[in-house]
Amino acid sequence: QLAGVVGTQVGPHLELLHATLKANDPALFVARRSWWQSPLPSRFQATRLLGARLGERLFYSVQIGLPKRLVAEGSRRCVNRSQITKLLTHPTALRTDARAQYLRLWFDMADVIEHHQERAKWF
Repeated sequence: QLAGVVGTQVGPHLELLHATLKANDPALFVARRSWWQSPLPSRFQATRLLGARLGERLFYSVQIGLPKRLVAEGSRRCVNRSQITKLLTHPTALRTDARAQYLRLWFDMADVIEHHQERAKWF
């Protein structure tokens, strides 16, 4: 059942998200009808998977930062600990436009990837 959720919801969501970020056009990111027609447990699973993926990037951003190659190229898209703290301690800011905040976080996380050799070297 998890494979079905990944194939029908998470994969297409990430593809749309990638296209939106690449074009830098938030208007491309629209809710798909298939998402809302899925059973609630499937939507919960998809949301958890997407949240875990974004959470991993937030973790890497704070603990590791950007790869040196991207810093050398002038990339500044990264989120630091104080920005995450502000986001989590002032949730009322999310009420204004959760979709815009979600896209902004993904945009800021676009350059953050797992770029260390071994997980044992995180710290």
